[in-house]
Amino acid sequence: DVFPPQQVMQGGNYAKFLAENRQALERCEGGTDCAMALFNLGFVYAYPQSPHHDPSKALRYFDDLIKKYPQTPSAFEGRAWRALLTQNLALEEQRRRLQTDLRSKDATIRTLRTQMGRSRDIDMELDKKERELLR
Repeated sequence: DVFPPQQVMQGGNYAKFLAENRQALERCEGGTDCAMALFNLGFVYAYPQSPHHDPSKALRYFDDLIKKYPQTPSAFEGRAWRALLTQNLALEEQRRRLQTDLRSKDATIRTLRTQMGRSRDIDMELDKKERELLR
């Protein structure tokens, strides 16, 4: 039994695979064929090497699959993909937040360094004036 996305992974014609599965989803009348089409559509959007990679769309297809055809093998595979995608999206959001925090902290450090430089300049100027006054 061949894993349906295997052919597209080997051949790389994701646009054709996407179109075929959209048509299959429109034509299916419930059951395994619909479940497989939903899984394949979710896969095309979930797979990072796909030019159509869009994790949010993938989640929608996997959610639809799990809701409409919960006991199919495709739904169980979809649950695994969904868990991975959800975790990856959460990690990506955390990475973005950390990058933003880091940029903010870098800006604060630059500002403090500038202020320290000015303070040093002022201290040097005060020392100079104090020495002049003591002469």
